[in-house]
Amino acid sequence: MTEEEFELTRDYLINYSKLWAQTLPDRLGFLMDSRFYGGGYFIDEIDRELKALNLDRVNAAIRSNIQADDFQAVLVTDDAAAVQAYLEADGPSPMTYNAPPEPEVVEGDKLFEARPIEPDGFRIVPVDTMFEGGP
Repeated sequence: MTEEEFELTRDYLINYSKLWAQTLPDRLGFLMDSRFYGGGYFIDEIDRELKALNLDRVNAAIRSNIQADDFQAVLVTDDAAAVQAYLEADGPSPMTYNAPPEPEVVEGDKLFEARPIEPDGFRIVPVDTMFEGGP
């Protein structure tokens, strides 16, 4: 992540997190949770933590926690067999947008569009049995 991407994302999260407590019931809920878990008021805590965060810590966390070698995903769909066939075909998966993105976004998308998925296993679970038993 670049310094510019970090600053943009951090500023967004600092501002967006304040929207979580717009109403009195929301603020009360966060206050109750904060007291229950023994911390400071969560909205203030997240603001303080985000302001103290730096690019090196974020990049270190990305390097140690995010990788694609053993990525697993759960998809919820009304036509699992079709999704499985689409993924197994491993064709291109171009991004779609409601409004035209910036040219550099389109160029970045091309990197992911061409990346092979190479799925090595699927398990389709009917919704009525989804939460039965263990993994």
